[in-house]
Parts: sequence; C-alpha cells; structure tokens
Amino acid sequence: MTTNELIDAIIAFLTDALGDLRLERQAHIGHNAVVADTLVPVKFYAEDLPDKDEDRELVDYYPAVLVRTIEGRDEEGEGTVTTKLTFLAFDLNKNGRVVLKNMMQRTRDALNVTRTIAGRYTLKWPLDWVIYEEQPIPEWVGEMVIHWTVPKPIPELPESDDIWYLKVSEDVIDEQ
Repeated sequence: MTTNELIDAIIAFLTDALGDLRLERQAHIGHNAVVADTLVPVKFYAEDLPDKDEDRELVDYYPAVLVRTIEGRDEEGEGTVTTKLTFLAFDLNKNGRVVLKNMMQRTRDALNVTRTIAGRYTLKWPLDWVIYEEQPIPEWVGEMVIHWTVPKPIPELPESDDIWYLKVSEDVIDEQ
C-alpha cells in the first residue's frame, strides 16, 4: 500500500459520493456584478490545485476537493494514515458556507454508510471537520481530517533451510 494508492481510492470514492452534485459556476459581468453562468461538477485533486493556466480563470478550478496525506503511523499488524480533505468553493454572493456544508455533509454521509473504501482502507473514528469562521471571500474553505486503518505487507520469512522453532524449557516438559 502506498499513500498514493490511498489518495486514488479516496478520489474514486468521492467521485461516486459527490459525482452527481452540480454547483453554480459564477462569472463576473461589469463591476461587482455576478451571475451563475452554468452548473459544474465538483473537481478532485491529489495534493494541490493544478498550476494556474493562462487560459483559465480562477473560478474554473472550483468547486473542488483537495485530497492530501498529512501523517502516518505503522504499528505491529496495521498502519494508520491521516488524510486531510480541503473543500473549496468560489462564491461572490457569500453563499460559500452553504456550498461547503453541502459538499462536506454528502461526504460525511457517504463515509458513515461505507466506512471501508477500495476494500482495504477503513475509516477510524473520530472524523473531524471545520468550516473556518474567517474566509478569504470569494474563496471559501472547509477541511475534514480522516484517519484510515491501512493494510501492511506481510513480512517474508528468510529463504533458507534453517528451522525456526521455539525452545521449550525442560522444566515445562517435566511438569507435564
């Protein structure tokens, strides 16, 4: 298991969970005038937004969810990886908080029902989320931190003819 595989699995899961969600794409006309010019699907990005393309407006990257791994821990038998989902909306009419809540609630509902994605990554409670009080309007940001139990590779035994055994004390044998 690599963290990149986990990110891919999360993006596939989110695509299913939010795939039918369409949100307004806003366009500027004149000074401070805004219209919703079309409904667009949520976009998903691994780690970061793509580099800005000169042919695209900033609004073209939204609404979006960034999927990042932020830390991990390996223990005997299993590992844990912590991911952060950053939900992004663009809304000049100050309805961005509602857009974020819709995306985040749909994600939480889907995780509560499914709990295991790609047949091998299991949600580990708690699931933390926040929509920040102060926002960089017209961009809106919310975050969700998810802990996953992840499989670990099975260790290989040495390739030799050596016999591995547990030596039992003679005292234990005599007592039986």
